[in-house]
Amino acid sequence: MASRVSAKLSENLNQDKAPVWFEGIHTVGMLQKFPETFKNRKIFLRAHNIESRYYRELAEKEPLGLVQLYYKTESRRLHKYEQDCFSVFDHIFSISQSEQKEIVTHNPSVSWLPAFVHYREQKISRLPPFDPEGLRVLYHGNFCVSENRNTAKSLLQVFQQMGDPRFQLILAGKGLSHQEFKSDSVEIHANPPSMDAIMDTVDLVVLPGKQMSGVKIKLLESLAAGKRVIASRETLTGSGLEEFVPVLPSCSSLPELLQKAFRYELDPIFLESLNAFRTLYNPRSGVKQIIEHLSA
Repeated sequence: MASRVSAKLSENLNQDKAPVWFEGIHTVGMLQKFPETFKNRKIFLRAHNIESRYYRELAEKEPLGLVQLYYKTESRRLHKYEQDCFSVFDHIFSISQSEQKEIVTHNPSVSWLPAFVHYREQKISRLPPFDPEGLRVLYHGNFCVSENRNTAKSLLQVFQQMGDPRFQLILAGKGLSHQEFKSDSVEIHANPPSMDAIMDTVDLVVLPGKQMSGVKIKLLESLAAGKRVIASRETLTGSGLEEFVPVLPSCSSLPELLQKAFRYELDPIFLESLNAFRTLYNPRSGVKQIIEHLSA
């Protein structure tokens, strides 16, 4: 937060009284350092996560030690900070439907503003066929986070136990270690410059996970790419897509779902989820909502 406090920015903002958009709680330090800059003007917050919850959930996934202590300490500090600052904004745009319900207890002027991601206008009427020889299944994320590494290990174990050459697991993301996931059962893409090229080669994206804070951008990016997606209930929480995307109860349930997907039995649900995404995450609706609050 301190790294985003800038006297030069305050100087620039003082040249007019236009509304100010704070992109995430980590930018709010300016309010405390330069309170006069923000008097007599509208201020808006884009809430990415309830950060105190996010750090608490990270702590729960770590073994006892300094990393867990760090996450717990930050969670407590952020909890107090969020309670103090939410109320000062003219309006808060929550990225998560579920977190909107929590923020409203601190500030009644809050609305759900879906994340802006790659978007295609056209409605999808059918999905591309699979290669009859097999299904390429992608799990992607930030592997610097221990939960994502543990999830990938569970998925790899499931694919090894299946022993079915028709299903190929692909792992891709930041901090991915070839050594940690060395196996004939997995294809590794460590620190790719872009996910687009990888996404074009896969048939299905699987997103297990127990982290419920915020909204998972990897879920939205996968749907924006037009991919079939299976996700855990926690991954879907707050996205508005909970009733549309096929749910993965646990990694052990994956083989059955993959078999159904390979037989095209899930395609009606996949189509519904893709078109629900295009309706809910239409950027035109989001921009219209912002303009309405700016001009109110």
